[in-house]
Amino acid sequence: MFYRKRGYIILDCNATSVDLQAIIFALEFSSVLCITVSGTERVTLDNAYCQVLRTTSLIGRFDIPVIKQGQGGHRAGHQIAKICEQFPHKVTIVCLGPLTNIADALNCSNTFHKKVKRIVFAAGGFSGRQFTCHHNIEVSLCKKYNCNL
Repeated sequence: MFYRKRGYIILDCNATSVDLQAIIFALEFSSVLCITVSGTERVTLDNAYCQVLRTTSLIGRFDIPVIKQGQGGHRAGHQIAKICEQFPHKVTIVCLGPLTNIADALNCSNTFHKKVKRIVFAAGGFSGRQFTCHHNIEVSLCKKYNCNL
């Protein structure tokens, strides 16, 4: 498929049902390097991790590492930064949940923002009549790295 030639993807999610559908689609049509997982007030970190492992195993993709936030001394953000160093300007990060792991990547690497090809994020939701967009990248980090959110 032509999608596989376009570079690499890191999926950063919190394993809601929509995230799991996106994981299935991404694993079918792109070169996913890893999936990083964070928890929220609705989905605990352990539940999110188990859901992603179930989803990847259900479709037979045991080759994709799933890294949870704070796992075994290796923070997911650190792993994201490390992968972007390994494949400079070739990695697109798709953020489907809170941006904790991206903030962590910015904190642990001075060159992360220069090495990543693109960050695509969809954080927020529609509740009743109000759209709520939530993110937790600190404003000071955005100013430091000249990020416009």
